[in-house]
Amino acid sequence: MNPQLVKLVYYKRSGKFYDQGELQVDADLPLFEIWDHVRALRARGRLPGLVDGAGKEFIVSVDAPGHRHEHPRLLM
Repeated sequence: MNPQLVKLVYYKRSGKFYDQGELQVDADLPLFEIWDHVRALRARGRLPGLVDGAGKEFIVSVDAPGHRHEHPRLLM
């Protein structure tokens, strides 16, 4: 596995900053699969840096710096 660090920033629905986290994924994954993975983590309440069950309603900024198709995205 070629590791890729993904930086996550969590915001409340009001837009107020809440917290941040990060996770490692395979750098060969396309960005849309990384975004889908983060969506799935949010739906299960398993976002990195938060307690289990938290964050299901958060807006998440996803950035994979250095990824060959680097493009930050907000998941709402």
